[in-house]
Amino acid sequence: MPGFAANIGATVTAYIPDDGRLIELGYTHVRFYWAGAEDGAYALVHSEALSAGQRDYTYNKTDAFQTDWWYWAPFGSGPGEGAGSEPMPVGPPVATRKAIRQGVGRRLGMLEVAQVTTGTDADTVVCAALIDADASPARYANHYARAIAGNVAGETRRVRSVANSGYVPASGTLNFSRPFSATPNTSTVLELWRPLKDQDASVLVDEAINRVRRKVWWEDTVYLTADEGVTEYAGPASLLPGAVTAAEWAAGTYPDAPAWRPVEDWDVVMAGGQPVVTLQRAPGVAFPGGTVFRLVYNRFGDVLNDDGDWWTVPVDWAVAEACLDVLRQVMTPGGGREDVADAAAAIQAVADEVTEWRRALMPRAVAQVRVAR
Repeated sequence: MPGFAANIGATVTAYIPDDGRLIELGYTHVRFYWAGAEDGAYALVHSEALSAGQRDYTYNKTDAFQTDWWYWAPFGSGPGEGAGSEPMPVGPPVATRKAIRQGVGRRLGMLEVAQVTTGTDADTVVCAALIDADASPARYANHYARAIAGNVAGETRRVRSVANSGYVPASGTLNFSRPFSATPNTSTVLELWRPLKDQDASVLVDEAINRVRRKVWWEDTVYLTADEGVTEYAGPASLLPGAVTAAEWAAGTYPDAPAWRPVEDWDVVMAGGQPVVTLQRAPGVAFPGGTVFRLVYNRFGDVLNDDGDWWTVPVDWAVAEACLDVLRQVMTPGGGREDVADAAAAIQAVADEVTEWRRALMPRAVAQVRVAR
């Protein structure tokens, strides 16, 4: 069994219960392949000799990221390389604010992303991907251009109107209402957002994402170490009273053979807005110093303050939650009956999808059985 000792980077394990059979077929090694994304270019990073009966083969990549992907494949000089496993994420699913926002924009037909090919000056750029001689000059006119990469990342400018040649289809040129802080370089990537009620839709979507963070829950674990004579410990801000599903202490050797046992006397309360965890061996009796605890709890998403922040949930679920909020609070029309009916149908379709995501992935409430004090 692979150990649970902490490692730098990421540790992955290929479980091969039939490794003896593979050896009989001429395979001698298991190869590990790595990529920065599921659809990225996978490279061979490690090869380990097969040993009959070992069954699991572990590799620690010290420079890995949580968002990396990997797979394994058997190899032998005779048969060559066998069929590989399905690519797997190194860490839990990651839904960044950027990925959620762009998913919402594409789903609602408000967004296109383009990279700058030439920065003419601070208020004029050319994007080759936008060249379309048959497109209307109004296609991107008056859109908000949000730079998400390059030398002006974090800045947003309005594309000028049709009358002022905001978008020139034949050349892919964009002219902005005011200059960026510098001439955008060729690493600049722009999100082009159709306005919502003459507002920057990307900001409205970012706000919607943070509004729904308390509707997106998943199971998480926090570890604590006892100090001698101490029974109360500060918990993470996401730890709420009533959300803990298990409180356990390592009765064995942590981390390889922890032998988790239930903590008989524990509680979680809020003190000045800070979660405080009480962990006692018995009422009034502290655990020995150095005891390792783990709390399994249901948590909600943090506030996503920048594009690199994330929730550890499938991005499609987060997109659906944010879409529903945008449809209900921002886009619901107040005009003709037909428009209202269309909005109601769209809201119901997304609401049905959100219900399915929550049913499949949100942790269930667990009755807490506690020893009486």
